[in-house]
Amino acid sequence: MHNGMRKAIRTSLAPSESSCGFPEKWYLSGMRWSSLCFVALFSAGCATTQDDSITPKPDTGGADSSVDTGADVGTDTPSDATCTATQTKCSGVCVDTKTDGKNCGACAKACTSGQTCESGTCTCTASSTKCGTDCVDTKVDTKNCGGCGKACSTGQTCEAGVCTSPCPTGQTKCGTKCVDTTSDSSNCGACDKPCPTGQACVASACAVSCDLPKIKCTDKCVDPGFDADNCGGCGKKCASGPKSTPACSSSACLLICDTGYGNCNDKSDDGCEADFATDAKNCGGCGKACATTETCSAGACKCAGGGTKCPDGACADLTSDVTHCGSCTKVCGSNQVCTTGGCVCKPGYVLCGDTCFATSCPATGFIGSALINSTDSTLINGWVGTPAPSGPGATPRRSTAAAPRRSTRTATAGALRSRWPSSRPPPRAQPD
Repeated sequence: MHNGMRKAIRTSLAPSESSCGFPEKWYLSGMRWSSLCFVALFSAGCATTQDDSITPKPDTGGADSSVDTGADVGTDTPSDATCTATQTKCSGVCVDTKTDGKNCGACAKACTSGQTCESGTCTCTASSTKCGTDCVDTKVDTKNCGGCGKACSTGQTCEAGVCTSPCPTGQTKCGTKCVDTTSDSSNCGACDKPCPTGQACVASACAVSCDLPKIKCTDKCVDPGFDADNCGGCGKKCASGPKSTPACSSSACLLICDTGYGNCNDKSDDGCEADFATDAKNCGGCGKACATTETCSAGACKCAGGGTKCPDGACADLTSDVTHCGSCTKVCGSNQVCTTGGCVCKPGYVLCGDTCFATSCPATGFIGSALINSTDSTLINGWVGTPAPSGPGATPRRSTAAAPRRSTRTATAGALRSRWPSSRPPPRAQPD
């Protein structure tokens, strides 16, 4: 190659003219012709195409196609990314150091577990508590269980902020209790798996298994001593009837009566047949019978027809009953009747003293005609002589003669005998 071609190649490969930017010293010394040819060919692909004369084109001041425009064909890698004004490039990645937990406040300044990055500062989360320089969950942290510095003993765990000891071998912690899930009916096979009513947990499975005194009837455990459907044994159901509820007591059926009713005949098929409010045979209770003249009303025996119930049990009309005339204890005398609550002689009879005589009173000697008390010489009945009869209830005349104040026993007795009927013995005189 002659000197002119060397100059042309060197000129085309100069840094000011080539977009490849090879240093000029690569071409000036010690290069063999073959190497120069290779460089020339490579440079031709990177640099501006030269004309056949290899004469450099003059600078026209326009756009130079050989100059790098900065446009990349491929996608930018993180190291090539351009960060926004609020971001910082950390290890080739744009991050916001105000909120990035791995680069909080600065690159590579990571927050610990339980912390969050807020305004470029690592702070504890809402569920954690700052103990010293660490953010911990005091509900489960054994060194800060329930509060900072409250450490659990060796072997304990922190559950819901409380230090708890591990369950014994063969038991499982369900809530706050250690249970045997192979036999616990509330946690059968696992926590919170209860067995149905009447079943027990056997070998981690619910099954019908009864504890005495219960027995297995079909698929459940029952107490035959008190189960109305299995009273005394499986399938022995207690019968029921009106106004009652069946029950079982000591393996025997009975009826529980509705209020106001009773099972007075001890039969279950007719239930509680007695109505204590109206049943005259069971008035107010079993066996409380009313009299034939009474009725049962509101649980009490009352006289039929409005009569009065007397203590002797009789229902009396106090206006006409001679044995209860005017009151339950007043009894009229012989030949008397009860009229409007008072005792009077029968028609055709005359009241003499306290006795009714037919037609008229006897002349002397009727009971109470002139009895004198020998102690103080007073009249016993206050009547002397024969009353003037004027019909039933007539009032006898009172004696105007004053009785002697005192007399001897003999005289008094004589006076009594003189006034007493000869056919009847006179009463004895009372001693002085």
